[in-house]
Amino acid sequence: MIGWPLLGVLLGLAGRQWALVRWPLSVVGALYAAVIFVIFMTQGGPEQGAFAVIVISGVTVLSFGPVASIFTATRTWTLVATVLLLLLLVYFLVGLLLWFPVATGLIAASIAGPPRRPGRSPAAEGLQA
Repeated sequence: MIGWPLLGVLLGLAGRQWALVRWPLSVVGALYAAVIFVIFMTQGGPEQGAFAVIVISGVTVLSFGPVASIFTATRTWTLVATVLLLLLLVYFLVGLLLWFPVATGLIAASIAGPPRRPGRSPAAEGLQA
């Protein structure tokens, strides 16, 4: 159980060291969550009730926090998404087991920070190198 968060911390530290690692860290969790959402919806997810669909939809939206951070050049969206997703994972542990890799990606993206967009200096984006 501790392996996923530990992997997220290690990947986040790698992202702080090497800026090229930040791009995959920002996108991979959202892609994974979108695939799981589609599988959930096509394999009988709505039959589990409206509350399950709302929780799964919310978790999927939260997984796009790092993508929002790319456009705003701040960690705010990633940090908020990470905290909320971790709270949901604790509360709905069994139902959201497939989202542990997403939480790992969010932890890593939170530590690494958003990737720098081409043509913008780190000082203009409020980032420290």
